[in-house]
Amino acid sequence: QMHSIAYDLDGRLWYTIHTANDLGFLGSIGYLTPDWRFLTRFPPLSDFAGIGAGSAAGIAVDPVSGDMWFCEFWRKRLGRLRHVPPLP
Repeated sequence: QMHSIAYDLDGRLWYTIHTANDLGFLGSIGYLTPDWRFLTRFPPLSDFAGIGAGSAAGIAVDPVSGDMWFCEFWRKRLGRLRHVPPLP
């Protein structure tokens, strides 16, 4: 179940997945490149330490730093991915 989207400074479309299935919550984040050639999904948030189910329920880009911020809804915390400009 897709939840939120946001474009970063490099034109990638980031998304959050807030999903429940028989295995539990498998929330994750990922992005699609501007040319649609690459779709990336990071490991489920449930793979990382935390109290509560891993879930992603919102995403936003910092317009100055380019960092991506996302909500871990069930864990009641924010996550951040630091922006690293692509190589030329």
